[in-house]
Amino acid sequence: MALHTRRIFYALLGVTALCLPSAGMAQDSGSKATPATPAIPATPLIRPGQAAAQEAAQGPFDELKREYEDAYAKWVEQIYAQEDVEPEKRVYPKSPAREFFTRFHKLAQTKDLQATAWVLSNSGDSPLPAEETKKIKMQCLQELSRHPQDSDCIRSLSQALMYDWNPKTAIKWQVADELVATVLPKVKNREDKARLIFARSSVHERRGEAGVKVRLEALKILQKDYADTPIGKRAAGVWFDINNLQIGMTPPGFTGANVDGHMIQLADYRGKVTFLVFWGFW
Repeated sequence: MALHTRRIFYALLGVTALCLPSAGMAQDSGSKATPATPAIPATPLIRPGQAAAQEAAQGPFDELKREYEDAYAKWVEQIYAQEDVEPEKRVYPKSPAREFFTRFHKLAQTKDLQATAWVLSNSGDSPLPAEETKKIKMQCLQELSRHPQDSDCIRSLSQALMYDWNPKTAIKWQVADELVATVLPKVKNREDKARLIFARSSVHERRGEAGVKVRLEALKILQKDYADTPIGKRAAGVWFDINNLQIGMTPPGFTGANVDGHMIQLADYRGKVTFLVFWGFW
């Protein structure tokens, strides 16, 4: 695939860096890599009309973000350049996110909310020890929680709790519960409220059996009081999964076309070992 084609394809798949945690790279610069190409964090999309606004922005965060995006683009090029190298000779460069994490954190300490959200979303790239990273995450969560009427802050806070999967730096569920309980009554926007409730559900999902009761209670609230919101619809899907798609349950029937275009229904395969593969394009 040509490099310019890869860039276009990758940009179409990208999501705003402030919304999702970055995967980061575990290897150090100059280290020998495995044959597989490393995962590349999503790159921010530039939506129509944003280019001029970004050029006009002169704030410290905007300048640092542009610098990071330039370094990121060069890093991606270097990653793809390794495709032409024999697998055993590939050497992957160090992700710029680790270096920029420290710089964004320094800016976040000036109460810059955008930098605070960036640090929280990219904590997986922190070069600092786990305990120090965990402390920084907590500081960022507390700072964003002080702005309950700011949807961007609540969105970043909620998503940080939803995707807090690293056990070494994860916020304790008791702390997350207390944070949500404190912020939720102060939030006026219904969709923001729904995000916080779903975040609490996600926190308790990671507790396994111990968190089932709280998780189900949160999902019920979302379906009852926030069914018209995107998060409410998402909660309905999770509820369906819990009650219909678990191991040992009889799956719901459906009809669809197979790879040859012939219509089939699941009931036709009752009593037979059946392997289903669902796929599509995005």
